[in-house]
Amino acid sequence: MGARHSVDELRTYSVERFDPRIGRKVQMSPMRKQRAFFGAAVMGGKIYLCGGSSQIERGELSDVECFDAKSMRWSAVAPMLTPVSCAAVVSHGKEIYVIGG
Repeated sequence: MGARHSVDELRTYSVERFDPRIGRKVQMSPMRKQRAFFGAAVMGGKIYLCGGSSQIERGELSDVECFDAKSMRWSAVAPMLTPVSCAAVVSHGKEIYVIGG
């Protein structure tokens, strides 16, 4: 999910998943914001992306996005208090922890 092109260092919106039934990657709905260096965690069947960096906004992000595997859609979630990139993100119970960055 997301990345940075090594040649021009542009962040991307792209998301791919590996489908073992067909043995290849499949393009999915793009993230709402281009980003790289974000943390991710899974909780309740949803993927949460926290922080990262964006070429457009120049610097670290406080944004959180959520991908719902049932609807196959991204949505914005309440932002974090502090912008971070390269943070460790884990879920435990019904909470998500963002560590470092």
